[in-house]
Formats: sequence, structure tokens, C-alpha cells
Amino acid sequence: MAERVFKAVAAPPMFLFAPLLPAAASMGLWAVLMMFSQVIIPGGINPLLFIIGGIISHIGLVYFGFKEPHLSTIVQARGQSLKATKSLVKVKEFKTFYAP
Repeated sequence: MAERVFKAVAAPPMFLFAPLLPAAASMGLWAVLMMFSQVIIPGGINPLLFIIGGIISHIGLVYFGFKEPHLSTIVQARGQSLKATKSLVKVKEFKTFYAP
């Protein structure tokens, strides 16, 4: 059981040597940009430009992934810390009662 925890902490998930979450987001972004450019711009833009842009951004992610291998974990933790807490309620006045 402890092996799984150590393996997950020591070797975070990667996709072609880049952290999984940023790599998937980058690929999705480039695919959406390519599709929108084909629909919006008459005649479209050569899809090769988007493929080259995706490769260049992936190389950048590989570089940052080697500097900080837990980049996916950092992104996920940042997203969790930005959530508002539901259990805290704003109070108009606060009275403190002291025991005699």
C-alpha cells in the first residue's frame, strides 16, 4: 500500500515528458483555436501553424516540467484554494460572554 503513495508522489503523471494537466490543456487549447480559425476566417489558416505552435508550447511545458515535476499538482492545489468556503457566514455583530 505504501508503494503506491511513494510512486504517485515521486513520479507524477506525465504525457510525453510534460506534466499531464498542463499538456492536456495545451493540446485542447490548440485544437479549439485551430477549429475556430477554420470556421471564422474565410479560407482558414494552414493547420500546420497550429501543430507547430502546439509542439513549441509542449517543448516549453517539458522544460518547466523538468524544473518542477509536480506542476500538475500545483495547478490543482491552486484551483482548490480559490474555492469559497460555504460553511463560513458573515456575522453582523459579535458578542463575547465571559464567565464570572
